[in-house]
Amino acid sequence: MLKALPPTMSAIAVIERLFDAAARSHARAVAFLAILMLACGLSGFFTLQPIDRDETRFSQATTQMVETGNFIDIQFHDGPRYQKPIGIYWLQVAAIKLTGSEVPAPIWVHRLPSLLGAVGLVLGTYWAALAFGNRRMALLAGAIMAALILTSAETRLAKTDAVLNMAIVFAMGALARLHLRQTAPLPDGVRSPGRSLPYIFWGASAVGILVKGPILPMVVIVTMIAVSVCRRSAGWLKPLLSPIPFLLALALTLPWYVAIGIISDGLFFNLALGQDALGKITERREAHGAPPGVYLIAFWVTFWPAAAFFATAVPWVWRERKTPKLLFLLCWIIPTWIIFELIVTKLPHYVLPTYPAFAIITAMALTGGFAVLGRRWSRWLTVIAVAALIYGPPIALVFYGFFERSIPWFGLVLWLLLVPLGVAAVRAARNDRPLAALMTVIVAAPLFYLTIYDGALAHIQTFKVSPNLKAAIDTEVACANPAVMTTRYREPSLVFLIGTDIRFGDAAAAVGFLQEPGCRVALIDQRTAEEFTTLLQEAERGATLRTTVTGINIGNSRPVAVGVYEAD
Repeated sequence: MLKALPPTMSAIAVIERLFDAAARSHARAVAFLAILMLACGLSGFFTLQPIDRDETRFSQATTQMVETGNFIDIQFHDGPRYQKPIGIYWLQVAAIKLTGSEVPAPIWVHRLPSLLGAVGLVLGTYWAALAFGNRRMALLAGAIMAALILTSAETRLAKTDAVLNMAIVFAMGALARLHLRQTAPLPDGVRSPGRSLPYIFWGASAVGILVKGPILPMVVIVTMIAVSVCRRSAGWLKPLLSPIPFLLALALTLPWYVAIGIISDGLFFNLALGQDALGKITERREAHGAPPGVYLIAFWVTFWPAAAFFATAVPWVWRERKTPKLLFLLCWIIPTWIIFELIVTKLPHYVLPTYPAFAIITAMALTGGFAVLGRRWSRWLTVIAVAALIYGPPIALVFYGFFERSIPWFGLVLWLLLVPLGVAAVRAARNDRPLAALMTVIVAAPLFYLTIYDGALAHIQTFKVSPNLKAAIDTEVACANPAVMTTRYREPSLVFLIGTDIRFGDAAAAVGFLQEPGCRVALIDQRTAEEFTTLLQEAERGATLRTTVTGINIGNSRPVAVGVYEAD
């Protein structure tokens, strides 16, 4: 049946010509990759509610910085937030200022550093890949990173990881050039490393250290050690001993660390390093523990659409593992991967620092003709992977239909537009044309994510408990700008949406709160509603139940019902 679809073949030909045209110059390649990343990342960017507890903690702490004018200390609600360094907060403050937003700014404003960080991650992968091959290969490596599910997810979260991984890939690209200039000739069109590499390395390191502390140094140092052991020499690192770039990096990072150490009386280092960083090694945090091997299983999803194509490159990687290029890439991946597998606390994005190396290997294998072809396992593995364009979005559409009890017509239309591209990719994979199949999926990725996010997930009201509570206060409460207290529903997103002055308390505290003068609203979780009502009657005070918001707490996936009570 697929052989009777000549339009799909012409579509693939157009996509191949698009990649060839983009690879004709660095300017075209950079423009293509930036547009691709923006197209993949902007769906749901403005419409998704705050969907991660850390996202709203970062955003609320940034809001409080702007409110107080204190850009050194990090506070969330009524206490310190010392889990991460200052870098991401400064970037979010810059986003608020540059967009002219007033606080509290919309969540998408806080996501702008992640969006730009994702673009930087993609372009950094392209730049790093140029040390390993020609422009066409590097373009494909960058495009893989742009289309990845994990990159796409981090783009929509106002957190550290997109910016962190941008910094890591530039640091690793500098290391790769230092390694390869002494062991292998650089590809045509790639300049021999000069004086700029130490500045790139130390500049990227400064950004990474300000954004997420020890993660970038850990990835970089274990790679340095692994490569040096394999080379039986650390002399290749000598250019990094240049004092000026190192001192500049120190000047960028050290002042804030000294200041926060003084302001917090050392508490920052105790919490950020002692409890947050080191604590995750031996303890599961927020129910995110998992045994070793989980990342290897998750790889098949989080490295989509390229995981299956990387698998077809594994035999070649094994044969050529001692060559300088693959040696460096494997030293980039393996030590870091092992460390994260051994850490008890696990989250999907922890291994993202290794994914540019996977992307470069995959691109090298496909453009160089080194991937396995003609085998039943390789053909069907790639077919199943690219067919996700067809079977992936319906999962989100069914999810929407189940919770909203309606048909997501917009998402359904988008999916129908996506199906022909999915069929084209499947046909290319079945015909042992893996490069064409992967290119097709990459070009289709923006429509894929648009279908999932704006076509379904961003509009599921069941998960918008905090936004719906905010809307209920704005529309159902008679007075304007009321003081608010909440009982057992205490999601960070509620603090971000309601404001810094929101209070937390139990049922008794809520009754006392409503007795104070002024316009007041209590958000009473159903688990404390009976106690609250009894105490309210005993106090001989009145409160009107304006509405009840029901849904699923996106932080822990538990159903909740929260009553909005206004003081009489």
